[in-house]
Amino acid sequence: MKIACLILAHKDPQQVKKLIQLLSDEQIYFFIHLDKKTNIIPFQHELSNDKITFIKNRVRTNRGELSLVQATINSLEEITKKDSYDYINFISGQDLPLISGRQFVEFLSINKGTEFICAKPYDATDIWWKKNEPRLFEYNLQNWKIPGKYTIQKIINAILPKRMFPDGYTLTGNSQWFCITSECAKYILKSIHENSPIVNYFNYVWGADEFFFSTIVYNSSFKENIKDNLHFVKWDNEIDGHPETLEEKDFKEIIISEKIFARKFDEAHDEKIIRLIEQRIEENKTIK
Repeated sequence: MKIACLILAHKDPQQVKKLIQLLSDEQIYFFIHLDKKTNIIPFQHELSNDKITFIKNRVRTNRGELSLVQATINSLEEITKKDSYDYINFISGQDLPLISGRQFVEFLSINKGTEFICAKPYDATDIWWKKNEPRLFEYNLQNWKIPGKYTIQKIINAILPKRMFPDGYTLTGNSQWFCITSECAKYILKSIHENSPIVNYFNYVWGADEFFFSTIVYNSSFKENIKDNLHFVKWDNEIDGHPETLEEKDFKEIIISEKIFARKFDEAHDEKIIRLIEQRIEENKTIK
């Protein structure tokens, strides 16, 4: 079992280093896509060994834009060309594992062939989908780089009918993070290069990264192998669409979730929760 762990990062090289240390294993290789707006030198200084590769084709990413999708695509292309991996695990630089790297390898070996990706089908009666319909069925021009784009967006949506997802396909989503087989990743890249109707649709979706990859996978033969993604994320008191930053008080809830990863953590916000996660991983290493 050989795993490529893709980390989407934009800050805190020390915290990314901690993430890699906790997940390190001889069968796990790390690839870091660093936001092009971020100075790469501190990261190269902290993260320098033969198991770590920085994605060369970096993207200047911004929340809500298709740039996050493009950063992931560029990364998948570089990873699949570099070597052969059984799985590609996509996480954030503000994630932490809840088990050791060795335990993660064993987990994927037992579940080989499963695609861990959150692919919740669209349901017009569902509260979450109702809340997010404007992102999907209105024209969102966040990718345009022209003055007055939001005025133009308002006019377009006042005049034109709502957008319709391509017939014959099912829209899914809810999270951008995934752990998929290399065969599935290659299928995604093939669909993109073949200009699938699904791909084109997301040009005007706000926050397309939360829908793009899961929708492609769901509308393929890989659908039968889909299970929910491996992340614990807390949304109880989300701020401006961001999940909560996890704290010491969340430790029990994180553990009983039985997830493999959790997000998001910020050492400057609460260092104690990170120490608790570290301690748990070290203790579990001794359990036979």
